[in-house]
Amino acid sequence: MNSAKIKQNTIILTIIYVLASIFIYWVILKFVNEIDDLDENLTLFPVFFFIYLVINLFIVSYLIFHVFKAIQINESIEIVNLGIEEYKNEVVSIEKEEEEKRKKVERKLMTKQITLNIMNVDLRKTNNISDYCSKLLKNIAIEFEIVQALFFVKNRKNDTFEVKASYALTEEKLDRHFLLGEGIPGQVALNRKFSIIRNIPEDYITIESGLGKSSPHLLAFLPILYNNHSIGIVEMAFFQQFPDDIDVILMEISETVGNDISKL
Repeated sequence: MNSAKIKQNTIILTIIYVLASIFIYWVILKFVNEIDDLDENLTLFPVFFFIYLVINLFIVSYLIFHVFKAIQINESIEIVNLGIEEYKNEVVSIEKEEEEKRKKVERKLMTKQITLNIMNVDLRKTNNISDYCSKLLKNIAIEFEIVQALFFVKNRKNDTFEVKASYALTEEKLDRHFLLGEGIPGQVALNRKFSIIRNIPEDYITIESGLGKSSPHLLAFLPILYNNHSIGIVEMAFFQQFPDDIDVILMEISETVGNDISKL
């Protein structure tokens, strides 16, 4: 029962009380007026008036009891509703937490699976550095749908980063090299952090196909680390938005690839 209902019932009971009081008072007056003897009239009037007051007191007590009862019921209902609302909020909160935990576990499992797909047994058995880099680019392309990629490895003799493998690039575009801190890939090698370039410099890279030429929408640079130093850079071009957690996944394999390359 809400407050509006209580108010409505209170008004109804008050009207009933007023009408009942008027009726009782009218009955008493009529009865007293019908008595001819004035002395008897005066004697009985206090008695009837007392009865009138008692009846009114009873009615008022009845009304007050039911009003307070209704208020108590309303308060109890509000407490119950509040408890139900708190319970619902708690259930929603728990469900959100469980959903976040589930998604977190799913992301970890996905990350682990993608890492295993990229760093597969066939790749780890490769003994030639160029073949290793080429297979790695193909594995990354399968998982993340890159359209072009280059794998630069640092020359130990002159510290120049040189192309060791490519993906979907023509031979004339493979004659690229840079030093630490030189150009975009050189800066990535210096900073040793996964980097994303959205505002790609004009004519920096062009994707060619049978349908013509176009520029990628995004570039990503993965530093390959060994002993906390960059010994390689993977440059990747994308037409579409990066998949979620690509930076986390690729940085997880960075040191593993660096350890493999250092042994080749």
